[in-house]
Amino acid sequence: MGVVVVIGSTGTGKSTLCNVLAGKAQDDPLFPVSEGVTACTFNTTSKTIKCDYKEITMVDTPGFDDPSGNDTAHIRNMVTVLKTIGHVDILMIVLNGQTPRLDRSNIAMLLVFKAMFGDQFLRNTVLEFTRWGYDDKSVKRRERSKVSEQHWLQQINTRLEDLKLKPADSKSVPGVFIDALHDTDNEHEARMFRNERDKLLVHLEEAVSLKCTDFHAVPVEIDRIKAQVEELERQIELEKEQARLAEERAREEKERRRIEEEARRVAEEQAHQARVRAGQAEAARIRAQQQAEAQRIAAEQRAAAARVAEAARRQQVQLAHEQALRDAIPQYGPWEQRQYINTGTWFHNEKMNWGFAIKWKRKRWGWHVTPFHSCSGEEVQADSPLSPAQIIAEARAHIALVNNVGLDQIREDVLFPTRGVGGINPVNCRWRVVWDQYVLTYYFRAKNR
Repeated sequence: MGVVVVIGSTGTGKSTLCNVLAGKAQDDPLFPVSEGVTACTFNTTSKTIKCDYKEITMVDTPGFDDPSGNDTAHIRNMVTVLKTIGHVDILMIVLNGQTPRLDRSNIAMLLVFKAMFGDQFLRNTVLEFTRWGYDDKSVKRRERSKVSEQHWLQQINTRLEDLKLKPADSKSVPGVFIDALHDTDNEHEARMFRNERDKLLVHLEEAVSLKCTDFHAVPVEIDRIKAQVEELERQIELEKEQARLAEERAREEKERRRIEEEARRVAEEQAHQARVRAGQAEAARIRAQQQAEAQRIAAEQRAAAARVAEAARRQQVQLAHEQALRDAIPQYGPWEQRQYINTGTWFHNEKMNWGFAIKWKRKRWGWHVTPFHSCSGEEVQADSPLSPAQIIAEARAHIALVNNVGLDQIREDVLFPTRGVGGINPVNCRWRVVWDQYVLTYYFRAKNR
């Protein structure tokens, strides 16, 4: 049969919880209920009840903050009852769910159980939060306050760690939220009550019993225990203060580092900005230098172009001056009449066609040679070598060649004589004018420049 020891401060609803778990009314005399915060349970009461068809032994204990000053007697009585039972399965710490906290009486009781069962007593401990209503009003109030079952379980376990009653690496003390004051006619509240009660029964089934025959020496001087609690709380407050100071120093150190980091960052940013400005200044200097160089090159190019233009202008002026000088001096001198005398065989053989340009008549025998006809009697064409124009042009070119002058220095009107020195002999045709000396008259002009 499972044994559940109910402990807690006066007025938290221990006896009411025991009655409801037994299936009785909240104020049933099975476990007498106190009025308000006045203690009603003065002795440890042990009774067997049926909880959901399971028989368990409920041990209701008085609170350790009895105003009558009988806490030492209560401890002795509780020890006697537990030794009579022989074992304990669950130590259920009852806390007021509206203001759950471990006060000095709860801490003193925990120290007593630690002295009785050793450090492992928390393995059989379950936290019970009474007055944890599941009606809509209570649920909404907790939602507004942002509190939940998990929140308070975490808070109480942290408090146990601070009191050195629970190792930090040990399993958390579980909890149930059985509302002994629930409305039995409300299906939701009744269902939530059954769910939380069943959780307690599961813990009871899984618990390993703590033997009460081998108790360690239990301190019964409650004043000494309370003194220990006060000393423990003082140490906790001192540790909290030290932790607060350490946290404050850590915050100050963090703030100092943040300020230093910010100062370093600002310095780096300023240095970066300075480097950027220096880079911009250097880039501007280089651009200015490049612009100045470009302007210098452009100026040199303009100066070179100006010099070239000036040289060209001067050359043009010089050429114009020279041309003016040349224009002031006549290119040619006046025309001078000259004679070109051809003699001998060369003239006879090479220039015999010139004879056809001679206007000559044979009056003595009453016949004449018609000029500008070949010896065959055919009419000479204008472009034929025997035409007057062609003969005159050839004579003009020959005169210029012989005198080594330009053709423009020999006037075009070369005059052929009416006769030469010699006679008329037949050669390969009827008659041929053959001169031993043939004189051409032409006009020549000298070049002045």
